[in-house]
Amino acid sequence: MKWIRIGRGFTLSLVIGIFLLSLFAIWTVADPVGPTLNYISHSSGSSATGSLADNSSHTGGVIAKMNLDVRQQNPHWKAYVGNISGNLVLEDGFNYSIYEWSLTSLQGEVYATRASSITWGSLTCANISQLDIEMAAMNHTPSYTLVDNISATFDDDANSHAQFYAGSTNIAANSCDFSTNLYANDTAQSAGGSTWEEVVLFQQSNNATVYTSIIDENNYGYANGSFFDYEILLPEKGEPTFTGATPYYFYVELV
Repeated sequence: MKWIRIGRGFTLSLVIGIFLLSLFAIWTVADPVGPTLNYISHSSGSSATGSLADNSSHTGGVIAKMNLDVRQQNPHWKAYVGNISGNLVLEDGFNYSIYEWSLTSLQGEVYATRASSITWGSLTCANISQLDIEMAAMNHTPSYTLVDNISATFDDDANSHAQFYAGSTNIAANSCDFSTNLYANDTAQSAGGSTWEEVVLFQQSNNATVYTSIIDENNYGYANGSFFDYEILLPEKGEPTFTGATPYYFYVELV
């Protein structure tokens, strides 16, 4: 074993340096990766068929008092839900594995963004100025989305979420101004609830908004009796003339 003498009478072993390097290797965090998408189905709300007011007493010369209750499908938003499968691997550039580790439980995040590439080490919690950039790009303006724009939607349970890592970036618990909880069993979650948390992150270098869903393995989903691993809410263009579909890139990070 080789020893190095430093200063007066102090010796350090090269083994210590190797040990420290091994610690750094242990704490290296892998970036999220693009999953294989297995599209199953999609569902929308009821049709726009009118309701018939056909009462024999509604003759001419009558004023009928009638309250109207409506649940209108919101075209400014869409959601993805589902389950996650996978494992940890050590493989080469041709997808040949030298070893794979099965996961006994799922923890991590699902990410969705309109940006084609993300530098995961530079993500931060989105602030209102950054969210204004996203709302302008998606036409979530007061003219089109007064009560259901992006900042209003993710401000209803702000600063209430678990701690997680986005790649190598530590997102401290309750640190993001824009977060929300999606529904479970057709019911809104209580303020500060820990189920179906979604947090809005941002990458400054390319003005990329990253919607982040914290995985809840096999938990009660939005519909009664359903079980999912993730639920994520994403904005769609706000202008009434838009009839297309905004594409999103999906990433998954398992820890």
